[in-house]
Amino acid sequence: MRRQTAMEGLVQRFRTSEMENRIAVLEEHVFKTPKRLRGTEAQRFLITLYLGQLDKIIQSSISEKQKSLTVSVMLDIDPDNARKFLAELGKKEKYRLHTESNYTFLVQFFTDNGHKEPAEEADRILIAIQNAKDEKNSKK
Repeated sequence: MRRQTAMEGLVQRFRTSEMENRIAVLEEHVFKTPKRLRGTEAQRFLITLYLGQLDKIIQSSISEKQKSLTVSVMLDIDPDNARKFLAELGKKEKYRLHTESNYTFLVQFFTDNGHKEPAEEADRILIAIQNAKDEKNSKK
């Protein structure tokens, strides 16, 4: 019997994971109930931000690289995206985070899970995003 190389093992695990994901999606369609909620990296970041779980990391005296790595591991997101999201928090315009789709998701998520204050805050931001979009479209 031939011994499996590390690369072959990695490829096999990837294929298995890919098949498991496909099966989960099919089950969701057939049974009409999601096995898990799928949020984007930005949406997961925003959820933890609004629930106050990032406050200690943001306020800590560690380097920005260490903060982004910590957030990356904690949320299972790309370290570069974690860095971009953290950097965007201090800016007035948050192009990566403040999108209509992100805040529509947040409002629904917080409402469904009984988080009243974060739902209200997300809804205020969603309305502001929609108003800015409408204003921009009316100028065209």
